[in-house]
Amino acid sequence: MDIDTYRKYVDNIDDVLGLAYYLLLAQGDLRNPQIRSIAIAEKYARETLRLINFTEMMRELGIMPTMNQERFAW
Repeated sequence: MDIDTYRKYVDNIDDVLGLAYYLLLAQGDLRNPQIRSIAIAEKYARETLRLINFTEMMRELGIMPTMNQERFAW
């Protein structure tokens, strides 16, 4: 970050960094050191992937997988 920008917005930047630190502490999982909102979004995404069988849906719709999807067995 440019030093002039930091000096101009020092109060706001400190508040934003303090908020990010708080959200990191609020997560409370030492094995998953992410900001709380990111960790929650990741949990929702994983549950959504468990609910929807994308492989079967792609087969039914006739969508061809990309090379990376075939290589990594999606």
